[in-house]
Amino acid sequence: MFYTNLKRICFEKGTTVTETLLNLGYSSSKGTAWKNGSIPKSKILKELASHLSVPIYCLFMDETEQKDSIRSVGYNLSDDDIELLEEYKKLSFEGKNAVRMVIQAEREKSKCKSYGIGKTGAG
Repeated sequence: MFYTNLKRICFEKGTTVTETLLNLGYSSSKGTAWKNGSIPKSKILKELASHLSVPIYCLFMDETEQKDSIRSVGYNLSDDDIELLEEYKKLSFEGKNAVRMVIQAEREKSKCKSYGIGKTGAG
């Protein structure tokens, strides 16, 4: 389960297990050991999760379990909400900022509408 999840997460992030290990200064042989069922020590788990920008539990839970875990926290998220969050997580720093700007612009539009600003009257 661990290696399968790591491989999937790496793929989603546009990298590979080997590239990730090398970027962290580890031998690619660790990936082979994990593929054969070994589990990394907590220090490496923390480094992997940080490098891949995911919580450590994502390395051990399949996608369904992750969604159920998110729901159980009490955020009352729909599948659509979770899908949007997953897509957001994959964005670059610049992409995330662009999403924030769109959200801010939409908030401002909503404020203007609630105060009647921007409406043109006949006359």
